[in-house]
Amino acid sequence: MLDVTFDWKWVGIGAVLSVIFGLFLTLLVIIAGVIIGYKVGGDFKNGAAHGLASGFLGGIIVGIIAIIILGFQSSASNLAVWAGITAGALDAMLYIVLFAVFGLIGGGIGSLVKNKI
Repeated sequence: MLDVTFDWKWVGIGAVLSVIFGLFLTLLVIIAGVIIGYKVGGDFKNGAAHGLASGFLGGIIVGIIAIIILGFQSSASNLAVWAGITAGALDAMLYIVLFAVFGLIGGGIGSLVKNKI
């Protein structure tokens, strides 16, 4: 059994920072979608589709980076490497879904702004 004593102050600070960085990342993906939706023009469906596609592709790229980082940070054993790759793959799926959804939202907003809603 692990003998761990939590310093709850630092756990709380880490949680707050995670939320702030997560919201910041979400906002950046939505802004990217808005830019794409605005630039491609067309109707709402066109902007949303372009935002979705760009978010999906961005999620794949970030997911691959997560697999590489988590999969190869541990060279202790083959099992640890595969556990890291599995964790990275789960992160990758989450990034793909979230980036696609936020890109879709941003792309739709961008097309609405270009067409003056």
